[in-house]
Amino acid sequence: MKKIKNFFEIFIKSISSKESLALITVTLILILANHHLPIKIGLKSDFLEQRLEEGIIYFIIPFIFAIITGTKLNEIGLTKGDVKFWILWTFIFLIIMVLFVKIASNLPDFKNYYPQYKPAKEDVKIFWIYESIMFIYFIGWEFLYRGFLLGMLRKRLNELAIIVQMVPFALLHIRKPEIEGLGSILAGIFLGILVYRGKSIIPCVIIHWAVAFWMDFCVVFIKLFYFNLN
Repeated sequence: MKKIKNFFEIFIKSISSKESLALITVTLILILANHHLPIKIGLKSDFLEQRLEEGIIYFIIPFIFAIITGTKLNEIGLTKGDVKFWILWTFIFLIIMVLFVKIASNLPDFKNYYPQYKPAKEDVKIFWIYESIMFIYFIGWEFLYRGFLLGMLRKRLNELAIIVQMVPFALLHIRKPEIEGLGSILAGIFLGILVYRGKSIIPCVIIHWAVAFWMDFCVVFIKLFYFNLN
């Protein structure tokens, strides 16, 4: 009986902290979203519906959790933060990524993978609808990992929280081109530092969407422009 009691004491203790509940919440969101989305809302594409709904859910559920637990908005990146810090590093990172993405967009793995929604390759209107929905998706994505998860863990884990939030972020790149998957480890750490120090998810949303947009743009429009010239 003592061993059983001890087991349940450890179990209760392991899930009773705010940090544990935050980790469990993120895990549940990812699993349930994968199995139960999209919910039909009228868009013609299941892919677009899923990305839109994921972006909304990734934001709303953690936000409600934060409010219920009395977490301040500046603890989860929902402020402008230290603009002087993050605007400089955002600019530097984007310059680097513009060059890298332009080179990578010529590689077969990237040309075949992007845009993720293939009809966006064929229709300019669909392309912009897709990119707009992806912007909403990245707001939810960045809040879930860099805002909510990092913010909830930083008091207890300090800088280690940066690595913890990077792990699920990198794992979600596992089906993408290998170079991108490996790069997501460094990118996840960099973006984590940006929020840890800058105390805002704004730069991460800008960077993540801008890099994804530039990749799609290079694959679709720069390729078309090149072929038209020839």
